[in-house]
Amino acid sequence: MTTIPETALETIAPIIREVLDRPDLTITPATTAKDVEEWDSLANITIVIEVERAMGIKFSSAQLAAFKNVGELAAAAAELSQKA
Repeated sequence: MTTIPETALETIAPIIREVLDRPDLTITPATTAKDVEEWDSLANITIVIEVERAMGIKFSSAQLAAFKNVGELAAAAAELSQKA
């Protein structure tokens, strides 16, 4: 099981809320795009770009294709930011 650093989730959740224009949205590690009506493919790209900017990282294409939920995104972002 992948450990999700709380700080990564704390960084990513506000980005998702801002991109989706949903300040009230509850984001958990299990949250997926299918859970949120406004989370379409364009929003997904924007979220990824904003997470990369905020954390000073760059995801690989393979990583992007593998993310199943916010928790996996946060875990990968935290891992990459430790290497940066």
